[in-house]
Amino acid sequence: FQFLVFDGKLMQILEPDFELAPHVAPAKRAAPLLPVATLLERARSASPGFVPESLAYHDAGDANARVEVYGRHDQHRLNTLGGVALDATTGQVLRVLAPATMSPGTAALRGLQALHFGNFGHAPVRWLYFLLGLGGAFLFYSGNLLWIETRRKRRLVDQPRRTHAMARLTVGVCLGSVAGISAVFIAARLLAPGQERDVYYAVFAAVLAWALIRPTARGAYEVLLACAVLTALIPLASCASASGVALPWQDATVLVVDLIALAVAWAYWQLARASKRRGLQGDPNSVWAWQARAIH
Repeated sequence: FQFLVFDGKLMQILEPDFELAPHVAPAKRAAPLLPVATLLERARSASPGFVPESLAYHDAGDANARVEVYGRHDQHRLNTLGGVALDATTGQVLRVLAPATMSPGTAALRGLQALHFGNFGHAPVRWLYFLLGLGGAFLFYSGNLLWIETRRKRRLVDQPRRTHAMARLTVGVCLGSVAGISAVFIAARLLAPGQERDVYYAVFAAVLAWALIRPTARGAYEVLLACAVLTALIPLASCASASGVALPWQDATVLVVDLIALAVAWAYWQLARASKRRGLQGDPNSVWAWQARAIH
């Protein structure tokens, strides 16, 4: 899209909306940074009502160091994002970004971000997004299973290769994503920053490969068990970190996430049991039968 419509220049057009201040080449000269407390105070003074949440440094330790302070404005509007760009060595305010002063394009872009992440409604809306996300994922997975079963019934006892392939891909792709996400939670606590993405793709590829090489019903059961185990390990990972043993659950948010992980792990275990029970006691001609018929 960006190459056809914008001739590959979309990111250049949007760069002013993504960056608070243009990047400046390093001066190649060392200079001390102002204390974080001082920078935060100047950001609050430059933008009344601004609540800082994070800082992003550029060329820290250099005379041309910049810091971007991001946060929110508690206002009754869709977009609450705000930011202040400062010279990290002098504290000079370089740019102030607030919802009331944004250009129409920036306001629309930031509004879409707020809709995407659910930031506009705080915790209640984020939890609603979480539940809707689970519901959508389950709808996609169960819909594929029903479609596969419908195709099988139309063919009676015939078990074509493409039906088995579709069933195995459904299990591998959908549950591979589930297993990968659970592994990311564990990797984020145990490994050095930046390695989570590699862990996700490694687990996803392993689950997909396993689902493809195993008999359809057995593969689904085994992958669901793997999802249950990985998700159940998330709370245990709270007791460790990349630097060693850690005191768990000092943050209420982490405790809630771990409790939800345990509940979801139990749900995966129940799904695995139901999958095996159906394979053993269900229609023997089904793709999901434990003793599958010959594939044609």
